[in-house]
Amino acid sequence: MKLLGCMVVVFVASQLAFASAAWSENRPNMVLFVADDQSVFDYGSYGNTAVPTPATDRFAKESLVFDYAFTGQAICAPSRSMLYTGLYPVRNGCFINHTEIRAGVKTLPVYLKTLGYDVILAGKSHVNPMDSFPWTDWFRPQEQKGMPRPGLPFRQMDSFFEQVEEPFCMVVASEYPHGPFFDKSSHNPERVKLEPFRAKTPQERRVNARYYANIEEGEGEFAKVLALLEEHSLADDTVVVYTADHGMF
Repeated sequence: MKLLGCMVVVFVASQLAFASAAWSENRPNMVLFVADDQSVFDYGSYGNTAVPTPATDRFAKESLVFDYAFTGQAICAPSRSMLYTGLYPVRNGCFINHTEIRAGVKTLPVYLKTLGYDVILAGKSHVNPMDSFPWTDWFRPQEQKGMPRPGLPFRQMDSFFEQVEEPFCMVVASEYPHGPFFDKSSHNPERVKLEPFRAKTPQERRVNARYYANIEEGEGEFAKVLALLEEHSLADDTVVVYTADHGMF
């Protein structure tokens, strides 16, 4: 598998416009996995031994990892708009949550479609206006009984991988570990790791234990995405990028 593992990364879509000649032959597939609200402090690969992140830990060992990077805006819509445009929020127009990018700003699907890619969004959107993000298809999040958040549309993703005509780029946007959190957690509140700026109260520790349960669910989703690529013999021709939109706390 071609792995580019980035825990905090800006996917600079604007640069893709200049890649046409270089990628005219043998273009790789791309999967961009976006975790929702997961802090850099909450990965084993970044030193948190209390948090359960086996999938990303394993991925990081085989990948290029960004150690010095920072989000341009620590809130959902602006950070995602930044990822999909390659522009800071003050440049693309989406600086406040639930707002739109400016008219005429080019986006990831626009650039990659020009290069001959099918560009799929699988999971959460939270970017607008929709006509500025002309995905080839959008596989929407799936409601799950007894779960705090909708899950990834694995059935549609599996079907797509089964019959895909390469090349493709799939943005896999998980809704985990964003709250609400699981009501119960198997993680001991006394063993969670709290950032220096957070109060070390029993309530904060209980919240973080439940947050860890959501992280665990997101880890399972990422592991399943990698497994699907292997199952459909796509792994060797696919560049995988992992990031979070921004941190939780």
